[in-house]
Amino acid sequence: MSVLADDSNVKKMPSNVRALTGNVSFIVSLLLVLMSIIHLYQACFGVFEATLQRSLHLMFTISLTFLILSFEKEKSLKKISWYDIILFFLGAMSFGWIILNHERLIWRMPYLSPVTTIDSIMCIIAILLILEAARRTVGLALPILSLVFILYSFLGDYIPGLFHHEGVPLFLFVDHLYLTTEGLFSKIIGVIATYTFIFICFGGFLEISGVGNFYIEFCNALLGKYSGGVAKTAVLSSAMMGSVSGSSVANVATTGAFTIPLMKKTGFSSEEAGAIEVAASTGGQMLPPIMGAGAFIMAEFTGTPYINIIAIAFMPALIYYGMVFTSVHIMARKKGLKGLPASMRPNLWETLKKGYHLILPVVVLVYLLIKGYTPFYAGFLSIIFLVIVTS
Repeated sequence: MSVLADDSNVKKMPSNVRALTGNVSFIVSLLLVLMSIIHLYQACFGVFEATLQRSLHLMFTISLTFLILSFEKEKSLKKISWYDIILFFLGAMSFGWIILNHERLIWRMPYLSPVTTIDSIMCIIAILLILEAARRTVGLALPILSLVFILYSFLGDYIPGLFHHEGVPLFLFVDHLYLTTEGLFSKIIGVIATYTFIFICFGGFLEISGVGNFYIEFCNALLGKYSGGVAKTAVLSSAMMGSVSGSSVANVATTGAFTIPLMKKTGFSSEEAGAIEVAASTGGQMLPPIMGAGAFIMAEFTGTPYINIIAIAFMPALIYYGMVFTSVHIMARKKGLKGLPASMRPNLWETLKKGYHLILPVVVLVYLLIKGYTPFYAGFLSIIFLVIVTS
């Protein structure tokens, strides 16, 4: 019997992700495919000039946010509201302005060349759109904090004491934040557009290929018979999935939908099941070969080869998962939980024969990184290899 459980009775949290259909869904999908093609093209043939690359990335991500995420949770999820269409075009316009003028920006002298009125208008639009996009994706905390620092830039002259400053003129604010690679188009955005995106794309291809289900089946066949076997399956499968997705949220969504209901059925409380899954999935951020964005930013800022970051991160990640696994084992023994019966566990060798090819792209990725390929190009070649072995 398959380990994958029916999660139809799992309570769904309110979401602002739209469930688009028809022509609208096709158009959004087409734009996402175009965005992916642009990034994959750069992985194969070379990265664009920094301002052009980063403005292209932000134009797609910010604009598409307003098509994919609604203004409020559980509101307008079947269709795109008129104001979100306006925000979409404003996003394309404000970042498209940088794309159209990137050659001018290359040759201008920062803080000395004049800032035009349209530059200022586009900068204000871009900042407001980024704040709203952040609110829709991560909540109010980040945009409020950002707004406080933006206001501090202009109102420092009115603040007494240690935090007093003369205030930043609008033209200087626009120049630094919008017309150079020190603000909105900083090195961090470059890392995300170069490395993070390609590995998220790789993880997406893996997920579509069914690697999440394979990892869960494999881990259940390996560990399901032991005390608290389902929870141990959750830990190991989340570790394996996290090592290729680099995203805690994606990891929870992929493995948690199956492991949390199973843990609840075998004796864990809702709180315990959720905590185990989150603890296991969060560790994927530091588990090689694909870690979170912080690892790529660290490699870029320190000049350390990414393969060295992987080598350094491996032992702490191993210790972390060892502690999570041990905690789960102790919890299961205290609760007197048994393993799954043989009828609910898949056969290990049959599972391996059915899905061993899904491990090969990850092996290829690690091999390419060891051989000295850049993470960008290694990720691209791994995607090509994945498409070949799963087609």
